[in-house]
Amino acid sequence: MLEDTDERSLIQIFTAGSKTEKGVGADIAFFESGLHINNIQCRLNKSCANNQAEQLAILTALKHTENMQTTDKTVTIYTDSLKTLDSLSNGNIHTFLIEKIRK
Repeated sequence: MLEDTDERSLIQIFTAGSKTEKGVGADIAFFESGLHINNIQCRLNKSCANNQAEQLAILTALKHTENMQTTDKTVTIYTDSLKTLDSLSNGNIHTFLIEKIRK
């Protein structure tokens, strides 16, 4: 059961990206009404940056919400990537992944 989160939306999504000596990956966890319903893990090319993994996790999460079988498409996405959040709010940044997330 999901606790201590903002329950304004039916769907809560937690994203993470990481880069280690073992590789680069993105993880997405989906919750509906506080219950874990799905997990997605993506392995990325080792040349990807940690920030790109974070952004790809968010983009993947957004794409999967389009196909969810729910009448309420309002979601809350939780990320620990301050750089991504700053990039999304900065109108002067137009990288490929940031623009895809915005759309």
